[in-house]
Amino acid sequence: MAKFDNNFVDELRMRLSVVDIVGRRVPLVKKGQNYWGCCPFHNEKTPSFAVNEEKGFYHCFGCGEHGDVIDLTAGLFGLSKIEAARKLLNDFGVDQGEIGAKAKAQRALTYEKVSAYAAEQRCVKALSEYRRLLWLWKKELAPKSPEDPLD
Repeated sequence: MAKFDNNFVDELRMRLSVVDIVGRRVPLVKKGQNYWGCCPFHNEKTPSFAVNEEKGFYHCFGCGEHGDVIDLTAGLFGLSKIEAARKLLNDFGVDQGEIGAKAKAQRALTYEKVSAYAAEQRCVKALSEYRRLLWLWKKELAPKSPEDPLD
């Protein structure tokens, strides 16, 4: 069974709303920054299942279940995380190639940023060394007055 890379999984988590996916199984009510509902993993009468859209995770204060959209799908359908990711791809029509291409482009951009930062650091180091040498020249070798010879 093929394994998805972390960039792919992160992109899938960002594209799919945990509130939308949980909301298909359980009615949710927004209170503060969280959405609340009854837990789909156990029987309860009062809502103890919190879903945070901004952070992309859920947590049940009754049974302790927590995770993201992939964990939710895996738990509800008895699947492995890879099978759950595939199910989400199929159910929501997300193109795996599109996500993979975006992740590849993101890695290339990150590499360019790191390369540019390394070049900038080399320039800063060279400039610092140049300034140190100028200071040293001024302190020890520079003429003290306009009449002193330059040697």
